[in-house]
Amino acid sequence: MLSEVNKIKKKRAYVSDTEKEKISNSVPQDLTEDIIGSLLGDGTLRYNGKNVLLGIQQVHKEITEYLWKKCFMANLIKNDIFIIKREN
Repeated sequence: MLSEVNKIKKKRAYVSDTEKEKISNSVPQDLTEDIIGSLLGDGTLRYNGKNVLLGIQQVHKEITEYLWKKCFMANLIKNDIFIIKREN
């Protein structure tokens, strides 16, 4: 079953170090507050090489979609939402 998950994973878009610094300096204050709020709730940060991955475990997909849209509009992400469905 793990191999099935690995097959559907997408490669992440490459962003240069200069571009990362430029983007991080342009993050709006309200987005920073939303991300911190997510981390205090159901969010996690993981390092993947030089990249940081924000994970949000939500029952309500609207919250995740809202944060994704704000991050996309701020040019912080280039990939779509990766949904993992778990069965209880």
